[in-house]
Amino acid sequence: MIMIINIIKWEGYSIMKLFAGSLVAVFCVLIGSSAEAAQRIYVWTEEYGTLAKGNAEIEFWDTAVTKDIQTRNASDWTQKVELEYGITDHLNASLYQVYGQTADSSALTYVGYNIELKYRIAEANVLPVDVLLYAENEVSTVEGNMFEGKVVLSKDIERLNITYNQIYERLYSTGEGENEYAAGISYEIAPWFRPVSNQRGATPRVNMPQVRLSHG
Repeated sequence: MIMIINIIKWEGYSIMKLFAGSLVAVFCVLIGSSAEAAQRIYVWTEEYGTLAKGNAEIEFWDTAVTKDIQTRNASDWTQKVELEYGITDHLNASLYQVYGQTADSSALTYVGYNIELKYRIAEANVLPVDVLLYAENEVSTVEGNMFEGKVVLSKDIERLNITYNQIYERLYSTGEGENEYAAGISYEIAPWFRPVSNQRGATPRVNMPQVRLSHG
């Protein structure tokens, strides 16, 4: 069994999200076992990939939100601790514990938890586009309980990777849903250097023309 610890990201926000950096740390829990990094390429884009059966991964996520960087440097913080486990080579399950700290308080409070499932269809490069299905149930005392689903499409062309997420979010309390997208493109120049472009936003709505039928 391999246990991996990833410290994934730190984010600063004003009006736009600014990615400041990421650090990956590896820790071997069992004596005599090897460790390997489950390296992440993108910040906002879910990637095609799952853990091998029986492997586990612990990830720490720290997110800082500065609502108005022009008038105040204080930030709200969200901290997540995730345990991910490979049920099979294609199916992973994860549990997040979420904590929050506002800019006006030094107390770290419990916010809620997330349960996540990821299913990888086929092996890489078998289909014209690699496909992964993602479902997450979020229980939150701050934003309300919600469901998030993603269809992940990814393609490797030698050292170039292109990944797209179609995202659907729905609040249980109101039944309101929202469609979003996330997309990333990267190119591996060396194993330790990979330029990345990554973005996320709302899916544009297409207004279909209305057709009325009348009987004379």
